[in-house]
Amino acid sequence: MTTFTMSDAALSVWAKTNKLGQYGLDGNRLPATDTRLHWLPLHQHLKDAGDAAAKIWDDWLPKVTRELITSALPDSIPETDRETTARAIGIFLAASHDVGKATPCFAVMNDTLATEMHRHDLVIEADLNVRSPERKTLMHALASHFALSDWMTSGDPTGRDYDTSWLGYILGGHHGRHGTERLDSLAATDRLYGPDEWEHVRDEHLERALYLADLDFETLIAVSVNPPSQQVQVLYSALVVYADWLASATDLFPLYLHQPGVLPPAQNRDDTTRSDPAWIRLGSVPPPWAPSLACCEDADTMFASRFVPGRDAKARPVQQAAYDAANECDPASLLIIEAPMGEGKTEAGLMAAEILAHRSGAGGIMMAMPTQVTTDRMFDRIIDWLNNSSESLDDHGKHTVSLVHSKASYNQRLETLRLPDATLAEDDQHAFAHVWLTGRKTGLANFVVATVDQLLMMALAGRNIPMRHFGIAGKVVIIDEAHAYDAFMNRYMDVVLEYLGSYNIPVVMLSATLPVHTRQDFIDAYVRGQSGNPEKNPLVQTDLKITPAYPAITWFSHEGKGMHKAAPVSPKVQVKIGRWNENDHQMARRLDALLRKNGQPSGRALIIRNTVKGAQETYRNLREHFGDAVQLMHARFTDGDRLERDARISTMFGEGNAADTSLQILVSTQVVEQSLDVDFDMLVTDVAPTDVLFQRMGRIHRHRARDGHRPDRLTTPLAVLRHANWRVDDVLKLGEAGASSSFIYEHMLIYRAMLQFRNRATVSLPGDIAKMVHVAYMWEIESFRPEEDPLIKRNAKYAGIVKWAWLQARTHREEARARAAAFLIHSVTQRADFGNLALLEGFLYNELGGQALDASVRDSLMPTEVILLDCIDADDEPEFFLPSASSFGPDLKAIPITPGQPITDDALREAVNACSLRIPAHVFNRSDSGGLKIRHQFHPGWTDSFNAGPLSGKPVVWLDTREHAAQFVAYDREIGAIVS
Repeated sequence: MTTFTMSDAALSVWAKTNKLGQYGLDGNRLPATDTRLHWLPLHQHLKDAGDAAAKIWDDWLPKVTRELITSALPDSIPETDRETTARAIGIFLAASHDVGKATPCFAVMNDTLATEMHRHDLVIEADLNVRSPERKTLMHALASHFALSDWMTSGDPTGRDYDTSWLGYILGGHHGRHGTERLDSLAATDRLYGPDEWEHVRDEHLERALYLADLDFETLIAVSVNPPSQQVQVLYSALVVYADWLASATDLFPLYLHQPGVLPPAQNRDDTTRSDPAWIRLGSVPPPWAPSLACCEDADTMFASRFVPGRDAKARPVQQAAYDAANECDPASLLIIEAPMGEGKTEAGLMAAEILAHRSGAGGIMMAMPTQVTTDRMFDRIIDWLNNSSESLDDHGKHTVSLVHSKASYNQRLETLRLPDATLAEDDQHAFAHVWLTGRKTGLANFVVATVDQLLMMALAGRNIPMRHFGIAGKVVIIDEAHAYDAFMNRYMDVVLEYLGSYNIPVVMLSATLPVHTRQDFIDAYVRGQSGNPEKNPLVQTDLKITPAYPAITWFSHEGKGMHKAAPVSPKVQVKIGRWNENDHQMARRLDALLRKNGQPSGRALIIRNTVKGAQETYRNLREHFGDAVQLMHARFTDGDRLERDARISTMFGEGNAADTSLQILVSTQVVEQSLDVDFDMLVTDVAPTDVLFQRMGRIHRHRARDGHRPDRLTTPLAVLRHANWRVDDVLKLGEAGASSSFIYEHMLIYRAMLQFRNRATVSLPGDIAKMVHVAYMWEIESFRPEEDPLIKRNAKYAGIVKWAWLQARTHREEARARAAAFLIHSVTQRADFGNLALLEGFLYNELGGQALDASVRDSLMPTEVILLDCIDADDEPEFFLPSASSFGPDLKAIPITPGQPITDDALREAVNACSLRIPAHVFNRSDSGGLKIRHQFHPGWTDSFNAGPLSGKPVVWLDTREHAAQFVAYDREIGAIVS
């Protein structure tokens, strides 16, 4: 059948009308002064959505995703027809998703169009209107679910009931939520759902959806009664949502000017007069990545071409091992790379990911990082890697990238890459940020660099979660710093790894200090998802619960296939361990003696404090001795100041400046620990957990290029622990610095670190890392007993306090995992009990609540982001200005800023953006009692000028410049925010 004729009643049903900012048929934005009615008939919107689904399947869906969906079809479908049928199911669902708009409940939202429909015998009761409260009981998505179920039930001669068909749930959830509610009697709801005439029109649209998809009813029934896995249902659901987003974009698919009595005809299946111009207007969106592995005959050539083009560089031992493992393992595997700091794990991970993408058919990479700062740094590295890897970017040469975290809009490199079309990119620019792939669509780019939160949200119950899965399910996932997440976050990680395994997606995890049992938990979760078996696979348990090898490459896939072996490593390093218990001024004298070369001040020292307040105090004290040689780094600077400071510090202590022999001291918090390529000659650190201490040691003697330029007494790396006293009483008190450490870290972790380093004169890197980290965290193992703890056996007098800390930590971990469970989607191995079908209902809603949950994947109060401004007169009419303690020029500082009013000056708007500051939640939420002032107001009016961007909804915190004004937030460009 090449044509499909529709009745006038069906042609009269409307789907969309004009709103401010939408586009007309001429392709131009409708002006606010144009009061004429523009509309889109339902038949046309459904045709547009079907065309969009076809475009997604044909051009943008990675091979691994297409194969997973196709493999889930019932065996009755011939092998030669399976992919065609899988594609057709997606088109059918998209072409029927809004059929529920053919109801009185929806039609009354526009009187003119409802009247037109009435003329074609689609009757609406006179007292039903847009303000009728009962309309809320039948949203159009739910009506679409009902319509499909009724149509399939009436068409199946067996009399089977399709109320719980998985196909219906996809239509019912295309706005991000799925409901199980069925009205008690549809006959009693003719007022909302419509009597027979309305049902005939809905059936007509569903028959046309079959025609548009080139699908027969019998095949549809066969697919419905043989439901695919929950994962495949999720992917189909996301396909429909994405198609709807495209078809609803009126700049792509414009509206018609309404002409009374004129009904636009229904397009034939092969008519592309709307879709072809739509894809031209969208601009070139590249297909999935399909790396060719050109110039990759061995690890050395791959490493050189991807990371140091033009140089005869050799892969490091761990990179060689990762290359070999990626070629040896199953294409869909979990690969864990454990290696010391500075061994090139990031490069090893990218090499493995490229090989695994080639072998598995994955169409991109998602790189998940622990913090926003590390994410920004990794984004630069990924862009450089893509530009170096042009020969691996198949025939298309250009691919989309996105940076995903709450402050991504500040990233200048991202903004320079933002283009509407790949053809506008420079010849040597192989990555660009497509303007379409913003907001909710950022995860759909070929290459995504994001905070780990974005990955963990795969497991967080909420709206539109299928789209999160859709954006990740076709990519190789790289998880950096896999050891850095707590019990709460790892509960999400377990579920995420299950789903990644179920999607047959390769996962690469990178870590310098991963406990053995944590590695085992990650493997269990991935294999559990791949196999669909909730029980632990005994084959997976084999050979892994051993004395940990290190460095190590581990990979596992379904059926227990796997490998765990030690990887080669660069030469070992002996780090001398020191213990200083003096105050800052006494420490300065020690530093002065050590930081000398040929008798002159020289060298680099890194001082890490566990709190911002401690870092600020130490910075002030050391400045008294060393002046401008001391720098400060922490997270409590405004965005503008922090970007400037980070760039300066990265240059000052980076490999490119290795030969500098001047005296340089950096005082920092934990922000310096991760994914920062800097090098120091010595480290002084507060007490921290054992793995964290090793991370901090990874910042010293990192660059070989600096050898020969180090101070005379620091040719061997030195790590000093401050206030780590070793007497019983001091351990009980946690020492002077330990008290603040226990506020940041659990007591158990601090106790164990103090005991492990108690009598050590040196540690060997990497030799001691795995063994010491294993002992530090062995108490987390389910079968652990304190009396078997080697630390207690060697330090019997500490047994009581360590046992107390163990019980406290165990309770804390169990409570954290229980809190996380309240917000989790169902595990892959769980099934909702609806006729034994694996429905989307069970995917979205756990037992603790059927509503979308507003939750976080971090178990703490996140800092509050505010806009920091000066208040010159804080009376009834305060005047706001850029902070006097800022780098902006006097012209900008003189311009008054009115929160709630648009900022029309581009430079001023950018400056206000740069005044964003993170204030601890417990400080921001304090009252004004006790003479302490923190004054804040929310100013959503700024949304208009920022298009719901960085300023939208942020509080304004002002610095009261009046003399003697009390406040407990102050700001100084040199030391950052000062919180009392």
